[in-house]
Amino acid sequence: MERAKDQYSILLKAILPSDLFNYFEIVQVLVNESTIDVHLDELNILPEGYQTEKLISKGFHPAVVI
Repeated sequence: MERAKDQYSILLKAILPSDLFNYFEIVQVLVNESTIDVHLDELNILPEGYQTEKLISKGFHPAVVI
């Protein structure tokens, strides 16, 4: 199954915008009959100019279906 996950990751990186992977990592790919569900986790990267600030996460937005 690990090999299939790697293959899906390669395919997703070819389809999705490359900048997306500067801020998110693929954590799960679920293949169904009619859909491919991709679960991404946001990387903990502070915006430029805010590295010395203490920032607090306010939570997450609901999942998005594309």
